[in-house]
Amino acid sequence: MKRLSITVAVSGWIFMACYLTFEYFEYGGFSFFFKHLTSHSFYEVFFHIFVLIIAPISLTILGFSIDNSFRLQEGLKNRVEEFAKELQQELAEHKRTEETLVKLRKAVEASGEAIFMTDCEGILTYVNPEFTRLYGYDESEVVGRVTPRILKSGRMKPENYKMFWKAILNKEVLRGEIINKTKNGAFVIVDNSANPILDEQGNILGFLAIQRDITERKNFEHKLLQSQKMESIGIMAGGIAHDFNNILTSVVGYTELILSKLMPGDPLWNDFCKVKKECEHAAGLVRQILAFSRRQILEPRNINLNQVLSGIEEFLRRIVGESIELKIITDPLPATVYVDPVQFEQVLINLSLNARDAMPGGGKLLIEINNVDIDEDCCASHPEFHPGSYVQLAISDTGTGIDKEAIEHIFEPFFTTKEQGKGTGLGLAVVHGVVKQHGGFIFVSSVPGRGTTFEVYFKSVQGKAEKILINQPVAPRNGSETILLAEDEKVVRELVIRILEESGYKVLSASNGKEALQVFENYSGQIHLAMLDMVMPKMGGMQVYDLLHVQKPDLKFLFVSGYSAGGIHEEFILKEGMELLLKPFTPVELTRRLREVLDK
Repeated sequence: MKRLSITVAVSGWIFMACYLTFEYFEYGGFSFFFKHLTSHSFYEVFFHIFVLIIAPISLTILGFSIDNSFRLQEGLKNRVEEFAKELQQELAEHKRTEETLVKLRKAVEASGEAIFMTDCEGILTYVNPEFTRLYGYDESEVVGRVTPRILKSGRMKPENYKMFWKAILNKEVLRGEIINKTKNGAFVIVDNSANPILDEQGNILGFLAIQRDITERKNFEHKLLQSQKMESIGIMAGGIAHDFNNILTSVVGYTELILSKLMPGDPLWNDFCKVKKECEHAAGLVRQILAFSRRQILEPRNINLNQVLSGIEEFLRRIVGESIELKIITDPLPATVYVDPVQFEQVLINLSLNARDAMPGGGKLLIEINNVDIDEDCCASHPEFHPGSYVQLAISDTGTGIDKEAIEHIFEPFFTTKEQGKGTGLGLAVVHGVVKQHGGFIFVSSVPGRGTTFEVYFKSVQGKAEKILINQPVAPRNGSETILLAEDEKVVRELVIRILEESGYKVLSASNGKEALQVFENYSGQIHLAMLDMVMPKMGGMQVYDLLHVQKPDLKFLFVSGYSAGGIHEEFILKEGMELLLKPFTPVELTRRLREVLDK
């Protein structure tokens, strides 16, 4: 293009030069040429001027115009190409941004956290699917309509909300745990992160919240903490039970001996009866502590709960009183479970007494035994369950009911809703401990003002149930056998020696396990029974048993303990063939139990 413009310009000047040369030769030089030019007409003069001046200049201008035109066209082409390139880059960037936004939206919608946004007035502008799943509100119900205040549970202190808004309006990021309420009224605990959304100038455009449901985790932590608490109490209970029961054994034993020497009309009779009664109360408290801490030793058997409930019905009617209408419904089929019958009766009694106390003005008490099948759907709502067959004990009353806050602590030891002095707070804790120690489950539901229902579940077992025999108290019989006694507490040892010798037995005593072995080896006569304390210095009762049982397989044993740390039981279930007498015991209980073991 540049060559074309130069060619046009040069051509004009060449044309002029050729014309002048022609005229020069034709008219004899330039002077003559100009003279000749003046003699021509105006048109001829104009033609000569056009050829000599205007045409070359015009062609020159045309040449440069062509050059500029092509230059402009080239520049425009370059600009268009640059613009097209920039536009292509912008489109590619826009596409990448769109793809990123799509991925981000999909990530937010697939997130396991509830994510929602509000405008600066607090009105919800966006909620992700997890929000609708967690809280039960559809997007159309909340977006553009309501504020997050619909989630307020009423379980957070008002000052907490004030601190929250003060901090977030100061453009701070807030993190913490809060309790919210779902559409159906359920409470959820969430780990919350909230922060303001700012524009380029730092002005608040709205707010963003990200919440993770931690209800299950918090419930698990609560159960774990409760389990650890019960474990600690159990360890403590085991520690104090041994020493405390030794003290009670001596006090109860000597009190009984004194009462045996007194007549009912004696001035001291009533005093010692009161001492005995308080000792029994103290012993009962220790047993309750061991029960709710799951440290009591069980003797489970296959029993039909229908039979147990029928056998205790009259007793239950007496303890609940005439003002309460008691109705009992048993399952037509056998309700066989593997439990300790004595402990199951304790569960029945404690729950019945709890129902009685909830109906001071009278009411109705319903006790039911049902065979039930637990399916997968039920297990989904109660994770502690496993699918299978269970026997359900349901106890319902029409009493005052229990509020939700109290229900959360209802099985905790020493928690009570009764007035001062009217409850120890151990009754339901004992029930919970017994049920859990048997591998069962217990649930409570209540409506304040309408009543309460406790449901206890034990795993159903196959096989024939053992018949529950009611032991009638009989007077102990004396004996003449030789007894090897190993007891480290001097007061208890002297008491047992006195009781047994007064009952006709011959007693060989030792203060610990090693001494008991020496007495056994040095005695040349026949020893019929070894009465061994489980916890003794140097050597415990179980170690003595292991050695003596090998030397004399037919020797009978009776273990004595205020609290057994193991040995004669596995997971606090008494081993078959082991005989145990728990402290504190009375002289009558001691001689009767001893006679039973000797006569087997």
